[in-house]
Amino acid sequence: MIPVDPDAHSTLPPTAGTKRLEASREGRRTANVIALLLVCFATTISAGAALVLLRSRGLYPVDIRWLLYFSMTLSVLYPLWFAYFLYRPAHTVLEFSSARGLRLTRSLPFCTWSGSWRAVRQSYLHKGFFAIRTTERFWAGWAIKVAPSDVRLVEEIKGYLGPGVWLDGRQARLRFAGRVLLAQA
Repeated sequence: MIPVDPDAHSTLPPTAGTKRLEASREGRRTANVIALLLVCFATTISAGAALVLLRSRGLYPVDIRWLLYFSMTLSVLYPLWFAYFLYRPAHTVLEFSSARGLRLTRSLPFCTWSGSWRAVRQSYLHKGFFAIRTTERFWAGWAIKVAPSDVRLVEEIKGYLGPGVWLDGRQARLRFAGRVLLAQA
């Protein structure tokens, strides 16, 4: 069996003149462990609920049983959604240069986008998350967990963006809260 490195995309050197912004290896590892624990928790909830619902068939009428199925589905989806919210920014890589524009890559699910600086609609940095919203329809929102040492790269990116693209202060807080509530919309 061939060993697969989940961080292989981050070990490749950037091309000449291109700078890279990504989460640290420790940050990716921490996000993976927390996401894995949340997935195990969601699996435990669903297995326990299935056991309870299968053993108590005669206790509930049909109408209440469907309500229990629905409520258990939501209680399983919330930890999975939160795990995915932690996983995405930790595994997103941004490569940029002043001449070529920028390229965003995510390992799982594999997704890539590249474009010019004019293709960025909104961008902000809030609580260590650097978010970019592009003109792409399918994968419009991207978020990267930024280490404190890489904030100078974000400031350099801010200089390349057009007028009105960078969100400051209150706008960034509101947009960040919206992303958390709407699963990184």
